[in-house]
Order: sequence, then C-alpha cells, then structure tokens
Amino acid sequence: MEQENKKKLEFSVSSGELSQLFQKIQKIVPSKSAQPIYSNMLFEIKDGVLSLTGSDGIVRVTGRMNLLSSTGNMSIGIRPKDMGEYIRNLSEQVLVFECDMETPMLNISFSTGNFSIPYASMELYPKGLEYSNTLGAKQDEIQHSLILDIQDFCEGLDFVCPAATPKGNTKDSAIIVDFEEEGLLLVAGSNITALLHKANCCKNVPLPEGDKIKRILIPLKIASFIKDFSYEEDQMLLSYSRNKIFLTSSSLEISAILMDPSQVTSHTYKVYFKEQSSFTVEVDTILLLDTLKRMNSLLNSEEARVQLMMEDGVFSLEAMSPEEGGYKKAKEILPLEFSKELKMLQVLKLSSVLSAVSSLGSSKLTIHYRDLAKNLMMTNYVEEGEIEKSSVIALVKP
Repeated sequence: MEQENKKKLEFSVSSGELSQLFQKIQKIVPSKSAQPIYSNMLFEIKDGVLSLTGSDGIVRVTGRMNLLSSTGNMSIGIRPKDMGEYIRNLSEQVLVFECDMETPMLNISFSTGNFSIPYASMELYPKGLEYSNTLGAKQDEIQHSLILDIQDFCEGLDFVCPAATPKGNTKDSAIIVDFEEEGLLLVAGSNITALLHKANCCKNVPLPEGDKIKRILIPLKIASFIKDFSYEEDQMLLSYSRNKIFLTSSSLEISAILMDPSQVTSHTYKVYFKEQSSFTVEVDTILLLDTLKRMNSLLNSEEARVQLMMEDGVFSLEAMSPEEGGYKKAKEILPLEFSKELKMLQVLKLSSVLSAVSSLGSSKLTIHYRDLAKNLMMTNYVEEGEIEKSSVIALVKP
C-alpha cells in the first residue's frame, strides 16, 4: 500500500455519491480472475480526490469524486462485495473511513453504526491495460482524438450490437467504427446470418489526418459495456491507438483493448449498402415475421430450409425439414402487390432468415432482388434525430 508516513489515515465522503460511483465501477470487476489482483477495486486518494478503478484486464474504468475531507494520500484494494451492498442500503449521510496502516483493516463509520473490512496492497496493480505486441510503443501512439456526443454514440452502438455474433474473437463479434466525412459509421454484421446494421452518428466530427488509422474494431463485449454505462456527461473525449480505445472526461476514464482493424477490409460491408435494385417489393415485417415463426416452431430444426418464391403476382413461403421416416412441411402465401413480370426463387436457411428479420424492427422492409447469381437483400431505413439507421440482410444461400 502506498501512503504517507502515518499510522492512520481518515477521509469522509457522501454516502450517496460514493454508492453511485461504486455501483458503476464494480460492474467491470470480476469476482474470480486468473490474476487475483483484478478481483479488487482500487481506492486511491490524492489531494482530496477519491479515484475508484476497476478492471478485468480488457476494460479499465476509473471514476473520480471530491472528498468532504482527508488527512493524506493512500492507495488500497477493496473487494467490491465487502462494501457495495452495505453502503447502497444506507440513507444519504456522511461516511467516515479510517484506514489502519499497521493492520490491513478499513473501518467505515456512519450515523448509527460502523463496519470494518480488510484491504489489500495494490502495489502490483497494473497502471493501465497491458497489450502484448512486438511493436511495443508504436502500438500505443494515439492515432486520433475527438469530442463526441456520448448519447449519440451509445444509441448508435445500441442499434448495431444485436447484429454482431456474441461468441468468438473475429470481425463478426466486433463493432466496426469508421471515421468518415458524414460522421462516425458504426457497422455490425455476421457471416452466419448475413446481417448488417449501420448507424451514422456524431456527425461533423474531425477526420484522422494523413495515414492515421480511420477504422477501429470494438469487441462486442466492450461495445455493450460502453453503451450500457451510465454517463453523467453529455460529451466525452474519444481517443484511440492501434490497439486501445479511450473515453475520458473530467471525472471518468474508460479504456479497452481493441481488435485488429485489418480483419475487415473496406469493401466487406459497403458493397451491401450500395448495391440497390430496380426490382423492389415492400413487405409487412410483422406479417413476414409471424409466418416465419410459425414455420420455425413447426419444423424446429437447424436443417430446415425456406423457399421464397415470387411468381404470377404471388409471394409464397414454403419450408421443409427432414424427419425420420419422412419430413415436415409448411406453405403460406403473403398478400403483396408487385408486377407479375417479377419472378424470384430463393432457398435459404430458415433460422437465418428468422434471426435476420427479427432484428430489423421495422414496420416495412424492402426486398431487393437482382438475379439468381446474387444474394437476396432486404433493407430498412430509420432516421431518429441525429442518427441515421439502416439494416441490410444479404441472405446467403446454404
């Protein structure tokens, strides 16, 4: 433990403010870790300011608050479960912390009582996120920094995250963030469901200069943490290096490990958003979704396939799956208006179509159909305030 040469140090703090900050930081602290030091929350006091830090080795969060009083500086580790629930259930009042330098105990007093918990030395607690790479310092060079509207950014993440694959460590389990003239372009997609979501947010942001990196890949777990975090600020400073992202304000710091952006080439997803067709048909999403759900419930098989057919002005869905001694089959016709000249026949994996259509969340979809050699596309588009959102299903044949 780092502290001044005193047998005891004291500080006081508002119970409500401490509890609020504590609840935010403890979310990232693992109850069990291969590195036991990460199971502690770092308490640091310096010049009348309390900093709480939590990390799992991939994400690191530090929050700061002013103390009511303090008699010195110190750095100790606390297990979140030892304190969090206790102070959360206290009414708003002043808490007085007394840290014994000779025995590793921390005593917390309040208006009607007190409780004591052990603390740990944090001399070995990492100063920041560690990234193992032979390029060393070059990896930590800041590529770009900008002030962004954190609410817009989180809403964009909230829109695209459902399209990413929860498992794995590939481009399908990451959120692509491109820095473009029209703003930040957030994209998520999966080769399994062939689904892409796009959100343009934080418009008119400055672009990286010269050959600086203009794309970052945020792992889904980290993107989910960022979007679900409770921010008190309207704006944050976003910075990134080749392997880390940083979100900072006067009272908060979030840093996290990024994925290698070279895993996604620029044409990987843009081709889907730019390819349109003169052959388009509008579909009622709810009607299509209900039909797919009924078929999926009946067939209940990953091997089930669905045939989408347009012929003679009729749009039909026919699904089938093999069964022991036979097969299950269902067919329905959806009421659509389109030219009798338009013909389409696509056989796709039922579960993939259902997953993709379920995630779009729009009352109307547009089917784009070009020819048998290319994948079927369905798109929707929504504009909400400063965020433009669109989704594409590039349905891949099994």
